[in-house]
Amino acid sequence: MERFKGVTVCEGIAIGPAYVLRENRENAHAAPDEERIPISEPDRVESELVRLEYALEKTRIRMDKMVLDAGVKAGKDAAQIFLMHKLVLEGNEFRNLSRICIEEGHMDVIDAVTQTGEALASKFAEMKDEYMAARADDVRDITREIISVIEEGMDEETPEDETAGEDVYPHILIAESLLPSDVIGLDRDRVQAIVTVEGSPTSHASILANMMDIPMVVSVPLNLEAIDDGTPVYVNADTGEVILQPDVDFAEEAKKSTDPERFELQHAVGAETRTRGGKHIDLYANIASLVDLKMALKNDAEGIGLYRSEFIFLDRPEPPTEDEQYSVYRKLLNVCKDKPLTIRTMDLGGDKRTSYLETDEKRGIAFSLEHPDLFRTQLRALIRASIHGDLRIMYPYVTSLEEVMQANSMFGEVKWKMLSEVGSINIPQGIMVETAAAVEQIDRLVEHAEFISIGTNDLTCDLYGIDRYERANPSIDDDYAKLFVNIRNVVKTAHKAGLKVSICGELAARRDYASRFLDTGADCLSVAPSKILLMRDHIINCCW
Repeated sequence: MERFKGVTVCEGIAIGPAYVLRENRENAHAAPDEERIPISEPDRVESELVRLEYALEKTRIRMDKMVLDAGVKAGKDAAQIFLMHKLVLEGNEFRNLSRICIEEGHMDVIDAVTQTGEALASKFAEMKDEYMAARADDVRDITREIISVIEEGMDEETPEDETAGEDVYPHILIAESLLPSDVIGLDRDRVQAIVTVEGSPTSHASILANMMDIPMVVSVPLNLEAIDDGTPVYVNADTGEVILQPDVDFAEEAKKSTDPERFELQHAVGAETRTRGGKHIDLYANIASLVDLKMALKNDAEGIGLYRSEFIFLDRPEPPTEDEQYSVYRKLLNVCKDKPLTIRTMDLGGDKRTSYLETDEKRGIAFSLEHPDLFRTQLRALIRASIHGDLRIMYPYVTSLEEVMQANSMFGEVKWKMLSEVGSINIPQGIMVETAAAVEQIDRLVEHAEFISIGTNDLTCDLYGIDRYERANPSIDDDYAKLFVNIRNVVKTAHKAGLKVSICGELAARRDYASRFLDTGADCLSVAPSKILLMRDHIINCCW
């Protein structure tokens, strides 16, 4: 066994075969000096400038897709990282320096972009602040994307992103270093852990690995040339330890002792979520990304009770197209397979603002109804995707019967127009009860919904008059007695109408409240993916 020590980025334990990324990415596009021919003729200079502008514009389009993909895969904060890449790309500095290299330095476009990228990356790398110094990799990432576009040729279609090690077995990815686009392109099902020789915990590559919940250790003094693909590797990212050729018995015992709770909870995988008194409860997950979905399924969620679709609308210069949304929803349904996926229509407005729409205090379904073209586009994408799995949709932040009736009417209109395209389909439509107004009107609302989801976060704030930007404090009231009275009333009314009720929100994942939620008669709890096994174990062993 060979032991090495590095710096922890994302905790976790993994054992698997090595897959060594050996490509020298910094110089991947650099041709030997003797192949570079300086340009000086005015026509050639102008031609290189045209190639530069084309490459910048095509890279900008590619970055738009990366922002969307990152948001879908790892959430809003991941999308923000690539939005920052795009802002650097669209800034004057990169373009102007590249033009100067062509016009005054007589370089071709690849040399000009390469030199500009190296100059800007070096400027960041020399900064004393560790976080700012780590932005050098972002500039290198952008440079690599631009050069890739140039090398594809002006008449070529942009290829699908290639993922490092995507077509190989589940593995421990080992590399000299990784850039943000490398990490976001990884398949979480195949990459069990990441180990890099270089790197910083503050780099965007590291931050993305954390968002994607991939155990990662950086600054590990490995000799990549001495590691063969397939070499057994043990990674304990909790302690920063990496072991090559670990003894099998050692690895298993270390896994058990380092995180006994994680190991012990595996007995809950595959078990029925049934109380000690014999009542079954559906245990679903709330997700905002593909990474969340895969974690939920890994933890044996019985379905998805809430997918927050608004995140694909945020941090963009324009709304996602119908095709972009369809691609996202189809991918989620394909991963879900036969398990139900409940997609909440865009919960925009309020604090969730976009750069391309004026927003007021209205949010949720009221906001969608004020932007019918945007809403119809989302409904079309959802209806198209529904043929790929068990899709359910629900309308957020309902405050009146009129909103629900109008949303249902618009859905019916869109569905009817698409009959020849998708055929006769059944997509259950539900509502989210998150306001006191919805609770008060529940006896009428249940007549126009096929299921109910109670959002405890917003409902708590509305019932107790707490600012939604502040954390609810149970010490200021009667231990949520008012909340549970209202939940019980909603459940009773829904059941009378033959509807099932799901509870979602932070309170739903608190084990000390599980029995109280079950006592209301709720049919389902929808919690964070990481809480699935904890809640199942608690319900099976502690709830009646």
